[in-house]
Amino acid sequence: MRPTSPAALPVACLTAAVLLTAVGCTADPAPAPAAAPDPAGLVGKAAEALRASRSVTVDFDSRQGNSVYTGTLSVDAAGTCVGAITKSGKPLGIGRVEVIRTPQGAWYRGERSVFDTSGLEQAWERYGDRYVTGQGADDLFDGAGICRSIGYYFDPEVDPLKEDGATLGGSRTVAGREGYEVAFPGGRTVVVAKGDRPVVLQDGSVSASSSVELRFRDHGGPVTAVVPPADRTVRLDTVTHEAGVFEAS
Repeated sequence: MRPTSPAALPVACLTAAVLLTAVGCTADPAPAPAAAPDPAGLVGKAAEALRASRSVTVDFDSRQGNSVYTGTLSVDAAGTCVGAITKSGKPLGIGRVEVIRTPQGAWYRGERSVFDTSGLEQAWERYGDRYVTGQGADDLFDGAGICRSIGYYFDPEVDPLKEDGATLGGSRTVAGREGYEVAFPGGRTVVVAKGDRPVVLQDGSVSASSSVELRFRDHGGPVTAVVPPADRTVRLDTVTHEAGVFEAS
């Protein structure tokens, strides 16, 4: 049998190489590259999404001169903040502190080194396993400032992400999620998740004397504060009296 001549074959869609001579065939146009997102708009949407989540867990690392703070805190828009802070590099309050803060009060339990480096070493044996509360506890254990700083992300009146001069950078993966880098003047970088839910994944800044990095996760997750019972707490003025720092009022 003679092979069929190519001229006898039906006219069909030809390959892309000879597409221009084909009858009834058109080339699929190459997809247009996706437009780069507006960096200011991207961060604005991320701020809205974070506020809408109403809660978040933050792993943080902050350095101010010789003082270093690391830890993990879960915070919600109502003012609840739970987790732990570890301080190092400064002469006062070195060590790990458990944090329980609610709109009704704050309780802290520090390891022995926190007592020893705060001039409260004489009170450790009696009160070291208790949660310290009362006036002055926020300042001694540095819990209020960090908890409030994270809580500001839920406050549209403060909005820590509202800043001029945003420029779009590259991509960065944070905790397994890919995001856009958005840079601001002064060494600040915000990472916003790609996809349908552009939540904040990271916020941080670096200068000659300080740096801070906040890594956000578990957006919208539960934040549960278990307030310790009265027999597991002690007021700070009682602790300082025991340690002989000053007389309790």
